[in-house]
Amino acid sequence: LTPLRLANFRWFVAFNMFMALGSGFMAQYIWLYMFDVGGYSNLQANLLCIALPGIANLLVFPLWGRLVDRVGRKPVWAIAECGMLLNPFGWVLLASGAHPLWGCAVVMIGFLSWPGLEVATMNTMLDLAGSRSEQASGTAMVALNNIAIACAGTLSGFAGAVCARSLGHLDGSIPGLD
Repeated sequence: LTPLRLANFRWFVAFNMFMALGSGFMAQYIWLYMFDVGGYSNLQANLLCIALPGIANLLVFPLWGRLVDRVGRKPVWAIAECGMLLNPFGWVLLASGAHPLWGCAVVMIGFLSWPGLEVATMNTMLDLAGSRSEQASGTAMVALNNIAIACAGTLSGFAGAVCARSLGHLDGSIPGLD
């Protein structure tokens, strides 16, 4: 528990926990959403959720890495988070019956932003764990961070299930997108 004495590390772990809590459930529910609400076929869903993001990640990881080297981790975190904030709006567009190209474009902005967050987070973890102070035992930092992410991801799945059960009866539309 020695690394928890460092305020920067506590903030870093809290950030990662909230990211896992807020996004961990999406891996399960995005598929159900695409099939049940969006009416996508298996091929369409696999292309949109696996193939396109994978190809995009191959292309943008080096760009995010160079941006972290040039401007630093915190600005890249902010830029990537802003891009990821658009992602839910893309899924709403895809399910609303609007032209699929608009929804796919907005979702891709979110997919392209995720590697930026990962590069900035990894650089921060390496920086924190690589310091040679008495308080910063690097392996303990990595272990605590991973435990926090795993716990938050598990809680995210439970929270997603509770929300799905309690809000599953709601069906709405956005005016102008029908």
